Amino acid sequence: MPALASEGLRVTVAIDGIEGEELENVKVHLGYDNFVSNQQREISIRRWYKNSSKRIKKSLQALGYYSVDVESDYTKEQGEVQIAFAVELNQPVLISRVEAKVTGEGEGDSSFKEVISRFNELKDKKLRHDSYENLKNNLANVAIEKGYFDSQFITKKIDVYPEKQSAVITIEFASGKRYRFGEVVFDKSRLSDDFLKSFVSFKYADYYDAQKIIELRSKLLSSQYFSSVSVVRGDKQGDNLELPIIVNYDIKPRYKYDFGIGFGTDTGGRVSFGFEDRLVNSFGHHYSLFSEISQKQQNAGFEYIYPLDDPLKELYKFNLSYDREDIDFAKTRALTTGIERVSIKKNDWTKTRFLRYMQEKSYIAEQDVNASLLMPGINWLQSYSNDFKYPTKGWLGNINLMGSIESVGSDFSLLHARARFKFIHSLLPGMRLLLRTELGGMYIDESDYNNVPLSLRFFAGGDKSVRGYDYKHLSPESNGYKIGGKYLVVGSAEVDYKIAENWAVATFIDHGSAINNIKDELESGIGIGLRWFSPVGPVRLDLAVPQDEQADNFRIHFSVGPDL
Repeated sequence: MPALASEGLRVTVAIDGIEGEELENVKVHLGYDNFVSNQQREISIRRWYKNSSKRIKKSLQALGYYSVDVESDYTKEQGEVQIAFAVELNQPVLISRVEAKVTGEGEGDSSFKEVISRFNELKDKKLRHDSYENLKNNLANVAIEKGYFDSQFITKKIDVYPEKQSAVITIEFASGKRYRFGEVVFDKSRLSDDFLKSFVSFKYADYYDAQKIIELRSKLLSSQYFSSVSVVRGDKQGDNLELPIIVNYDIKPRYKYDFGIGFGTDTGGRVSFGFEDRLVNSFGHHYSLFSEISQKQQNAGFEYIYPLDDPLKELYKFNLSYDREDIDFAKTRALTTGIERVSIKKNDWTKTRFLRYMQEKSYIAEQDVNASLLMPGINWLQSYSNDFKYPTKGWLGNINLMGSIESVGSDFSLLHARARFKFIHSLLPGMRLLLRTELGGMYIDESDYNNVPLSLRFFAGGDKSVRGYDYKHLSPESNGYKIGGKYLVVGSAEVDYKIAENWAVATFIDHGSAINNIKDELESGIGIGLRWFSPVGPVRLDLAVPQDEQADNFRIHFSVGPDL
């Protein structure tokens, strides 16, 4: 390979007989790239050449070749030096025997056993010094992670017999005693020690495990109290094997304020406000006030959160909200209060059991509908996304069941169910499949249906339902008025394809409606769209054509928000 030179001699170096990993390792040990890319004085070239054969052999020993033959040639003519190496690897050294063991308290530790097992798997394989060093490091890392802080290597060597093409690995690792967790010491702040210790998953005198330290820091940062967290082990005190754990942190500002603006074709322009007191008391209680105002919907609410023994997975919520909605065929006003018990279970399923009392006044089909309902219920939610901005794999499942009994604080008896499911899958690089379905239904005495308020009836149509139709305009009718349905069936399939880093085009079909009978007709909308994957989530612009001849020729939909 020739080099550019402003003075001195140009140099070319050819290495024949090896390729791939062996060739790359030789080049690294020779400093090949830097050498041939710069002008060189002849004295420097000859010094480099003189040592090159030894360096080639040394570099190949690291890969198990101890019987390497190297022939070299040095030629100088017309201001250029040409160097050539012919390398013959010959037979590699194989590992004929492995003697690896851990002694001391860690001898029976499964983590050490796994590393020793990997050492034993080297037998009869080609000797590689990097594999040997990696496994040595693994033993030392396990010792640190599991609390064997007095561990040391008694023996660590490789005996190589080039004439036999064989090698023997000998490892003896003395673990020493395993340390335990001592007291967890937190910085002083408004939060009580009892509350802070509820984040700790290990107990005093449990065996030390670095993963528990990582989990503690992660849990503290995942809460809404801390802006930064440091968790370190303290120093050993005499012969005591219990190490204190020191937690230092910075508290977030107590008060948080939010303001947002947005637009969607379902609701029109909107503004939102939020206030949160993150630290009401030393037990980690917090509350929030929120409001969102749009052309069609307005709401305001209060929520108080009471953490339990595991603050990230178990808590109570007390809430109060006022909701108002005005659409062209109906309007409603609802005051709701309730209590919720939130639990995050295995596989990140969030289970919420609730008791909700609602008073709602609706105006539907020129009729006043007033209802008071006391509704216990349960909600399950799980979601996963491999990226917020542009997920290529993800899903969401949400099921809500609730009901009321006429003789227990309610005007009528009702069983109400609603479920949403979404799925995202990558078809090809830059191409995704997005599936969505929403199902709902209620069981109620026929004579009581006219007393069901607007928020509990089912409607379809709009940006997040069946595109091509106006918001909530797919519904059973009575005397020409849309009155909502007892059931909801909506499905959607969409494919989008990236045309630039943050832009994609999409095509979709939506199908469904709100109905009163399983045999009722469902409507469809098909269309194309443009996607911008903005820092705040996807922005969608869709042109949808309804497949109902009586509907508008097309409808434009605009929405902002995550895909899941």
